[in-house]
Amino acid sequence: MAKRGYLLDLFPLVAQAIDTACQRTEGFASHEKIVEALLAQPEARQRLGDRASRDPKNKPVTWFADNIVAFFSQRYTVGRLGAYEGSFERRKEKSGWAYRRRKNPAR
Repeated sequence: MAKRGYLLDLFPLVAQAIDTACQRTEGFASHEKIVEALLAQPEARQRLGDRASRDPKNKPVTWFADNIVAFFSQRYTVGRLGAYEGSFERRKEKSGWAYRRRKNPAR
């Protein structure tokens, strides 16, 4: 599978991680908290682990989790989140962008 397809296929898991992280923080979820919630999901951990096991540079699974959250953020910036367009809002924090689900999704 192409890199882009692999990353886009993980967006449902990233969206779920945002929701999980927001429940824990009762507000916006930081990049780091989203990565943490993503890695706590068995399916995401397995898929990211499978990808990490094929990496010729032996990057850890945490690198791939961080990368997919960064890619999600980049797609948000350019307005290309597909099915998730308008579903999230974000704010700038010291460590980067933080997200939460919109109460009334823009469509």
